Amino acid sequence: MNLREFWLLILAISLSSALLYSQKKVNTRLNDHLQLISQSDSFYTVGLDSLAEIAARKSYVYFSNARKSKLIHKAKAARSLGIALKSLKDSASIKYLEESVGLFKKIHPSGSLDEANCIYHLAGLYYNKKEKLRADSIALAGWKMLCHVQQENSREGVRLLKILGSFQTKKGQHNLAFDYFSKALMIAKEKLGVNDNDYLDVLRKLTKMHFYYGNFNQALLTTNELFELELKNLSIDHHEIALTYQTLSDCERELNHYDNALQHQFKSLQIFLDKPQTKENIYEIACNYSYIGKIYFSQSKFELAEEYFNKCDTGFTLSGFTNKPEYGFVCINLGRINNSKLNFERAITYFNKACSLFRPVIGENLTIGWIYTYIASAYASMQKYDSSVSYYNKYLSILNSSEHLSKDIEYKENFAKAEVLYNWYNQTKKDSLLSECLKTFDLSEKNLNRQLNSARLDDVRKSLIFDYGNLIEKYIGALINSGNLYDSIQLNTAWRLSELAHSQLLYSSLQESQAKKYSKLLKTEIEKDSSLSYSILNKSKELDYIIDTLKIKVTEPQALKIQKEIVDLQYKQSLLRDTLEIKYPLYSKWKENNTIVNISSLQENLSEQQTLVEYLLTSKQIIAFVINKESTKIISTPIEFDIQESILTMLEGLKSYHQSENKTPIDYKNKINLFVNSSLSLYNILIKPIETLIKPELIIIPHGNLANIPFDVLIAHIPKDIPNFKTYPFLLHSHSISYCYSASLYNILNKEQSNISSENFLAMAPFASENELPDFNNSYGDSRSQLGPLHYSGQELLKINTTFNNQFKIYYGKQANINTFRSKASNFRILHLATHSFANQTKGNNCYVAFATDTLSNSSSNLLLSGEIYNMNFNAELIVLSGCETGIGQLQQGEGIVSLSSAFIHSGARSIIASLWKLNDKSTMIIMDYFYQNLKNGRSKNIALREAKLRFIQENPGLQSHPYYWSAFSCIGNVSPIH
Repeated sequence: MNLREFWLLILAISLSSALLYSQKKVNTRLNDHLQLISQSDSFYTVGLDSLAEIAARKSYVYFSNARKSKLIHKAKAARSLGIALKSLKDSASIKYLEESVGLFKKIHPSGSLDEANCIYHLAGLYYNKKEKLRADSIALAGWKMLCHVQQENSREGVRLLKILGSFQTKKGQHNLAFDYFSKALMIAKEKLGVNDNDYLDVLRKLTKMHFYYGNFNQALLTTNELFELELKNLSIDHHEIALTYQTLSDCERELNHYDNALQHQFKSLQIFLDKPQTKENIYEIACNYSYIGKIYFSQSKFELAEEYFNKCDTGFTLSGFTNKPEYGFVCINLGRINNSKLNFERAITYFNKACSLFRPVIGENLTIGWIYTYIASAYASMQKYDSSVSYYNKYLSILNSSEHLSKDIEYKENFAKAEVLYNWYNQTKKDSLLSECLKTFDLSEKNLNRQLNSARLDDVRKSLIFDYGNLIEKYIGALINSGNLYDSIQLNTAWRLSELAHSQLLYSSLQESQAKKYSKLLKTEIEKDSSLSYSILNKSKELDYIIDTLKIKVTEPQALKIQKEIVDLQYKQSLLRDTLEIKYPLYSKWKENNTIVNISSLQENLSEQQTLVEYLLTSKQIIAFVINKESTKIISTPIEFDIQESILTMLEGLKSYHQSENKTPIDYKNKINLFVNSSLSLYNILIKPIETLIKPELIIIPHGNLANIPFDVLIAHIPKDIPNFKTYPFLLHSHSISYCYSASLYNILNKEQSNISSENFLAMAPFASENELPDFNNSYGDSRSQLGPLHYSGQELLKINTTFNNQFKIYYGKQANINTFRSKASNFRILHLATHSFANQTKGNNCYVAFATDTLSNSSSNLLLSGEIYNMNFNAELIVLSGCETGIGQLQQGEGIVSLSSAFIHSGARSIIASLWKLNDKSTMIIMDYFYQNLKNGRSKNIALREAKLRFIQENPGLQSHPYYWSAFSCIGNVSPIH
């Protein structure tokens, strides 16, 4: 090595050492400033905002000026500085957070948790600055971004959902708020744990939502959970424990568990009585007296209620709070007491006193508006309708002046105002009042309809549909009084109201089912949703068992635990479906396509020979929408007798003799007379007013208990020879009759469908042997009501199969088990079940179809519940339920009958043949044989069933042609022929 090379080597070593030292120094600085970011976040967490700002600003300046700093470091520094400034300088905080969002977006264009964290803080700032619309928009974009990158199950997801829920609460969109909080709770529980502050915060918010919607059992569940978590961290005499006792008491009071409510409230009271009697504690004691008074008020124990309200009044006086806003709530309670005692003037005085206490502090806000509704109600009770309307208008003015409140929450007050206007009109007969009444009803209906369309959870929808009951009756009553029902706007309004009273949950759940089927969801996602549905069903069955069989009360710990598990599963499913809507726009579009069918669209699906009649029962009249191909009429008929009693009487006359063990000639004669008289009465009110308008093929959309009667058997006059049923003028002789749950549902079921299964026929007779031949000379004695052998069911399938040239795939006896049905049913166009079934008229989801097991005992493993059928998928043109009571079930207000047949319609059947009572085994076989012969000859389903019944009457003499044997079967849904 020469001298030159030696010095070059020395220089290289020196430069390398210098570079290494420099890099080490840079790395030290980098680590120091990264530590400053962590320190800033820690300072902010413990409330040291000024120190947090100093640390964050140093790191931000460093990373902004360092030439080779990574973008991620600057983004994190900007975020920390923005967060640190939140309580100090919100405008500067927004600037740095927005910069941070932009930087994170450059790093991860699709989105990230870091970006979501910034968005959460940014949305919170805008929310606190009263820019709630902007806050909502930012938070919603953040939530959608998290769903897109599949990071929604995170703390950031929980916090964004909390903001979204809080904003919807402020708007009055409580159903959406409920949805957001439910999802937040589920994520928080799974990812953060039940002791996390975010989880506890969401739990409190969700309790309020449950309470608002009247889901008091669920409110009790969440409050009990909150109470247990608080007890782990707080002493039993802590102020928060007392407040939770009060919430528990409120829940129990709303559930009419007054003893429990008083027990909780007195525990809360005792906590404050044991503390030093400061002014603040005297105030808390007074509040507890007020809550105790509310419990007695709910029991109509007005003297006790007044006693405790007066104790509360004394407490406020002693604590010097009678001139403070808090005393306003005491005045409200005293006003309500006087209202209940019909001391309306004195009640109004108390309500006005409450307003005078609140107004200087909060102005004309919703609390004042709420009191105005009490005053309006009091004036209405005094028949001072002008004053009542004036106070309702004051409340609505407060609501309309709010920038953020949704106008949809005003539906209850608009409804109350419309009722007052209607009563005022009836008092004065001024047309202007009726006109204003109709406009107000219309506003109320539209508000409620928007709430209904945006509601996600079934419990919320059920609550809103229940509210429709009174509104529909009063509104349509006012429309009829107007004498202008053929005005196109009012006609369409009346039609929409009527449809909303018919099977809205079934209609929307069918849309959900079709959305999953046609929107190209991944199979794994559909299976996950179905798995959750089955889990909910199984837990519900478990809950029913311990309540119905073990007689455990719904508020006992074992029942509460299962209810909580059900709620958790419902939250999971709601969260999954929300994610699917974001991921699959087509799925969302299908779900939203649930508009009510208009009359003109319905007419396009009717033939010249068809008439659709939709009934609506109110307390004073029956309204019938009579829709033909070219015309629509609305016929209102006053109810001059107890129609519900007539329905029950007719059914008793039809069934009770044949289902009785002790049959006597006198009893038979009495039951025939019952049937004849009630059938004629029902004909006169249901058919006679429209008989000149109806075509040969009737499509009936029943309402309420009308769904339990066969219109076939209504008679136009007393028969000439009462013992001879061939002389009866049954409606069956002039009309074929089919049914559907709503006109909108009928419209869907009559659209062309390309997904009908390719395989032809599947039939099952679980309680029959293939080679068993019953005694065909036997009388019509055996019923399909007990889980014993059905001797004629096997022959029923043989006859049907022969008619269709042995195209049926038939399973008998043990082969006809529930697993075979589950695995095979979705592949067939026509399903025929000749078996036992049962209608549960208190819990519609517990109706069942029975399949075979090793024995004929009532084993739950062989029972297919309607709740499970809702989670299955059929592609059937026709399902024949040749068993007992397959068309009846639980009657739900605003929804109709929840039954086996409605479950099969939901799950993909286009049409159903169902029964209304316990069937006779032999007559069922004969009717089914005739029906399928007619189908084979190309008859439409409704006409095939009608002709089968007429043939049965003609071929059976005397008692054997009694309508009990042939009229139970009805055709539901699509009536097109089988090709």
